[in-house]
Amino acid sequence: MDIQTTLSSIAEVAITLAGFNGLVIALAEKVRDVPQAFYRASAIIAACFVLVIAALLPSGLVEATISEQLSFEIASVFLGIGFLAVGISITMAGRKGIFVSATPIFSMLIRIPSFGLAFFLVLSPVFSWTSSASALLVLSCLWFLCSTGANFVLSILWILQTQAQAPAHES
Repeated sequence: MDIQTTLSSIAEVAITLAGFNGLVIALAEKVRDVPQAFYRASAIIAACFVLVIAALLPSGLVEATISEQLSFEIASVFLGIGFLAVGISITMAGRKGIFVSATPIFSMLIRIPSFGLAFFLVLSPVFSWTSSASALLVLSCLWFLCSTGANFVLSILWILQTQAQAPAHES
């Protein structure tokens, strides 16, 4: 399996995850904290689209006559900046009380390595820290796809927990 096929598969899974994110909104209709559900859904959708663009960007750049190595480096920088933006927005929303995690330890276990990897993705082409930008991009896309999937599962569990805790007269 070549790298472009792997990246295309990652993009397909990310689009599917973004589509299934409608479950968060559908289940949240009866939840009293709908703004948090919408924020969770929008953060997951933003992360999925960053993944899709970063996964498909190298093939488009190669078609535009940019070298393969440079195209993977550009896609890696885009992926790093995109996930830094999503991570920072989730962190800021958590500090404002908009995004409250039911499992803060698990959320931090996902977020801290993600920030480190995102910074590495942005800085690695600048300092030539990697010899294979394509492998770095594939592994980074897989990590961010798994972490976004974990956030999706946590969002579904948060909604189910919130519904279970709601008083009987609210539901």
